[in-house]
Amino acid sequence: MKGNNESKLKFTQVREEIKTALESVDEVLIGKLIDQIWTTITNRKRIFLIGNGGSSATCDHFANDLTLLGIRNETIVDCRSLSSNNALLTCVANDYGYEHVFSKQLETICQNGDLLICFSASGNSKNLINACQVVKMKGALVASVLGFDGGELKERSDISIHFKTLLGNYGVAEDSHLILCHYLSRKLQEMFN
Repeated sequence: MKGNNESKLKFTQVREEIKTALESVDEVLIGKLIDQIWTTITNRKRIFLIGNGGSSATCDHFANDLTLLGIRNETIVDCRSLSSNNALLTCVANDYGYEHVFSKQLETICQNGDLLICFSASGNSKNLINACQVVKMKGALVASVLGFDGGELKERSDISIHFKTLLGNYGVAEDSHLILCHYLSRKLQEMFN
């Protein structure tokens, strides 16, 4: 075990990887996502956020930011992170399988005009893909925020924000996703002003 600071990975490398990922994204699509979130809010529809692992934490964080946006602007922003209810999540996983933890929830609460935002490094998680199918059958839209090569979700989404990252580089993908969430929150606040 090395106890010194002589490792090969340098902070400057991570900084450059994040910069490269941020520069790879299509800003026109970010604008479309902002417009869609704004439309969903002004139409009093719901925003659902889903993701696994670190992406689940991003969902919780973004749901917090969007809800606070509503509070600050004295309006309703109905935003839900579907991985935040551990009892329900584990119940559905136990009874139906983990691949249905989000789709089973969306079957009962998603309606026409709602928006689902998926966060995923790989874009290939079966539970996210199943959720997309349910949402589209309900007449709602799907946006995805992705890393790596975008995976299957890149093609299945109405709006796909793809940060190109090395396969397996979860940290850079997840960091880029959270930076995007903070940017979206700031842009939406501007729209309220």
